[in-house]
Amino acid sequence: MGAAHRGHQPNSDPEHWRSSAGVRSPETQALCRGISVALGGADTAFSMDGDVLQKTFVTNVVGPAYVSQAFVDRVEKSEKKTIVNISSTVGSIASDFGAAPASYGISKTALNMLTYKQAKEKPDITVISMCPGWLQTDMGGQNAMHPVSVGVAGVLKTISSLKSGDSGKFFNFQGENVPW
Repeated sequence: MGAAHRGHQPNSDPEHWRSSAGVRSPETQALCRGISVALGGADTAFSMDGDVLQKTFVTNVVGPAYVSQAFVDRVEKSEKKTIVNISSTVGSIASDFGAAPASYGISKTALNMLTYKQAKEKPDITVISMCPGWLQTDMGGQNAMHPVSVGVAGVLKTISSLKSGDSGKFFNFQGENVPW
C-alpha cells in the first residue's frame, strides 16, 4: 500500500524538542501549525506497511509526546495550564470506523492513551484529546463535512470552556465527549 506523506517527519530525538522549548525552530513551528501528517491511506491490519505504521506513529504519538515533554514546565506556569492533543474519532474504538484506516486509527488511539497518561501524571494540568472534525483540508479533501473555520471555531470554543474535571477526556469540535 502506498502512503501519502505531506510535510516533514518530526524529529524523534527528545533532546531536540527539549532544546527547542522556547525557540522558534522550523520543526517547532511546523508541528505547532499541524502540517506534519502521515497517512496509511485505506490500509487495514492485514495489509498495512510496517514502515508507514511506524512513520504515522512517530508523527501522531511520538511528536506530541516530545513536544509536551519539552513544554510541560511552561504549561505548568501558565494561567490556563492546558495541553490539547489533536486526535480523531477514527482513534475511538467505541466509534467503530471499521477495518480502515488502520495505521492512522492505531496511532490516534495511542495518542488518546498518551492523553490519558499525561492527565494522570500531571493532575494540575488539564490534558485532553480533541477531534477537530472531518474538515476540508489536504487530508480531509473537498468532500469533507465541514470547512476548516467550523472546526477551528469549535475547537476554540471547547478549549475555552474546559474545566479541570475534563482532564483525561476526549472531545469533538462540538464540545461533546467522544467515547474511548
